[in-house]
Amino acid sequence: MQENPIEGAVCECAGQVYMDENCHAAFRCSASGDDQSGDFFECDDDELLLPDFGTGTFRCLENLAPDEAPDALCPGRFKTYCEGEDVTLAEESCECEGQMWVSGDCEQGFNCRGRIIGGGLVSGQRS
Repeated sequence: MQENPIEGAVCECAGQVYMDENCHAAFRCSASGDDQSGDFFECDDDELLLPDFGTGTFRCLENLAPDEAPDALCPGRFKTYCEGEDVTLAEESCECEGQMWVSGDCEQGFNCRGRIIGGGLVSGQRS
């Protein structure tokens, strides 16, 4: 366990994850409030950190095409929200191009990309 090293990241609940802008490092909170400790995961500069939210694990993968489609492999800085936190899945929630919002039950998401046909709302069933 260590203190949260991701700049500007404040643990709001246990299990919350913060990813850095280059997808090389992430922090998973073990608590909230005054206790900002948790687990830190980090990969080499030529690798991307891949979280598996279903199992709660992280692994490093070689970045085979770092210059070709960086957004496809690394969405940039992100955080997961805490269970029960209200998330609005609509265009007015977008703060930047490429931002993604996912409901707490993982049933719906909204991708803030202007080139998605028919808007950005994505619905699905959990498997």
